Amino acid sequence: MRFITAKRNGTCSETGKVIETGQETVYDPSTKRLFHQDSLTAQNLRGQQFAQAWNMSDADA
Repeated sequence: MRFITAKRNGTCSETGKVIETGQETVYDPSTKRLFHQDSLTAQNLRGQQFAQAWNMSDADA
């Protein structure tokens, strides 16, 4: 999964919130699903990226 800028409007697969063009969103290329920036999936990805950036022991959890 990775953060992207939405190229078109969509709907979050987790929360059902609207994702507007130009908004930061999480994209899962294996399932082709989008997640709103307020979703639990996006929060978890932010945490993983933070942990990896600071070489924390739980970075790959």
